[in-house]
Amino acid sequence: MSLERNPDIVTIRFVDDRITGFSIIGSGAPCERFLEVGARVGPALRCLLRNEFRIITLRSNVVVLRRSSSSDKRT
Repeated sequence: MSLERNPDIVTIRFVDDRITGFSIIGSGAPCERFLEVGARVGPALRCLLRNEFRIITLRSNVVVLRRSSSSDKRT
């Protein structure tokens, strides 16, 4: 029996490719080091996408990413 874990959600607000704020529900590992106000948004997005996060919302100044437990073990 496997335990389901809640999905991880990362929201990044940005202006001119710079992070102005962010929130993490669950875990942003291993990408927390890229999530800093004033940092460039590109490296954070690349790290999150490489670590099985998927973009669920993209607007002019906000992106929301989700990593679900089902994506952790694909068959």
